[in-house]
Parts: sequence; structure tokens; C-alpha cells
Amino acid sequence: VTVGLIDNHKGNADIYLEELAELLKEQFGVAQVINYRKDSQSIPAPAEVLDDLASRCQAIIHAVAD
Repeated sequence: VTVGLIDNHKGNADIYLEELAELLKEQFGVAQVINYRKDSQSIPAPAEVLDDLASRCQAIIHAVAD
């Protein structure tokens, strides 16, 4: 299983997603994690990025953190 992780560029989202990626691999057998970091928290991820992730991943998690 491949999981996409979208970092919304808020504080600590990168740390949260790093920990989540390790947890997904170790405890749930996720084979691959694909990371994408948005340029800004105030704009949506580009459609082409979402389309690419959707074609390569079986699940996508969009993180918000502070």
C-alpha cells in the first residue's frame, strides 16, 4: 500500500507527518509514503499534484498542525 501525505505548511505539520509515516510503515505495513508540502497553508494543493497522488496512492492524508 502507498500512502500520500500532504503537509499544509503549518507549524509542526512536517514533524507530525514524519512520525505518522514511521507509524504507518512499522505498525500497518505501508510499503511507501509519498510526501508533498504545499507552498502555503492558505491555498489549496494544485489539481495536478492531487491527480498525481490519487493515481499513485491508495490513501491520502492531509495534515493540519500547530
